[in-house]
Amino acid sequence: FGNARVQEVMRCQRDIYANLNNAVLHLANRGVTINEVHNVYAPPPALRRQWAAHSYHGSEAHNSRAVINRYLGYWDGNPATLIPLSPKDSAPLYVEMMGGSAKILAKGRELYAHGQYLL
Repeated sequence: FGNARVQEVMRCQRDIYANLNNAVLHLANRGVTINEVHNVYAPPPALRRQWAAHSYHGSEAHNSRAVINRYLGYWDGNPATLIPLSPKDSAPLYVEMMGGSAKILAKGRELYAHGQYLL
C-alpha cells in the first residue's frame, strides 16, 4: 500500500465516521427518532464512492441507531414504548385486534407475494 495509501484510507474512515455522527445528530435535532434514523440517514455520494467508507464492520442502519443511543438513549420518546408489554403478553392482543390468525396469515402471504418482507 505505502504510506500515502494508508493515510488516504485513514482519512476516508475519519470522514465517514464524522459524517455519520454529525448527520445523525442533525437528524435527531430535527425530530428523527432511533426507530426512524436507519431509514433516513445516508452518507453523501462522495463518501459512498470510497471503498474505505463502506460498512464492512457494522452497517449504516446499526451505526446510525448507535449514535442516537449514545447521545439520547434507546427510548424513542413515545410514552407507549417506555415500558412495553412483553411479546408473550402483546402477541395474543395483536392477533385478536387483527381479526384472528386466518386474516393475519392471508395478509402475510399477500405481502410476501409482492416482495414486501419487512414489517
